[in-house]
Amino acid sequence: MNVWKVLKTAFQQWKKEEPIKKEKVVSKPAKMPIVDYYITKHFRFFEMTETSHRDLLKHNRNEKAVKLARKAGRDLCQMLEKIRAYKNQSIHVSSGYRSPELNTAISGSKTSQHMKFEAADIWMSGVPLGELFNWIWKESNLEFGQLILEGYTSGQPTWIHISLGYPYRPKDKCGQVYKASKEDGKWVYKRLDLE
Repeated sequence: MNVWKVLKTAFQQWKKEEPIKKEKVVSKPAKMPIVDYYITKHFRFFEMTETSHRDLLKHNRNEKAVKLARKAGRDLCQMLEKIRAYKNQSIHVSSGYRSPELNTAISGSKTSQHMKFEAADIWMSGVPLGELFNWIWKESNLEFGQLILEGYTSGQPTWIHISLGYPYRPKDKCGQVYKASKEDGKWVYKRLDLE
């Protein structure tokens, strides 16, 4: 039998048959695990998303946080690099990015820049907090949004809150400087840059 005849016959039979319907298989791409990496020379993603609320850590280290770290988080860490260069000492971040779940759990402000990777609570090894606070405010020329001396323990402040300024915050809300204190069990914020 001629090969071409066999192929022609097979083709004609194939043409008469119902085509096999292929089921569309929709598969979601596998989620990649979130890994630690340096956002800038001295600041790592895991450091900036750390929390003592272990049950909420998965909310702090997710795709949204990674996305925010690429722009606002990078700009925040670049600001922290400039602060670090003041005395060439390590900066400790007690609170960086906060997921909305974490922010709610700690009773944070509903408009907190922490939730956008735009703020950090910090202290510097070997440098008095008041000295660092005054340098940032009066000498550093950093264009911050808010600068707050807060978190008092035994009458002493325990960290500095610093947030990104414009374009992350409206121009008229930039350069705000506060000192927090507890009065009658409530936090009171005294504005310093208007005095």
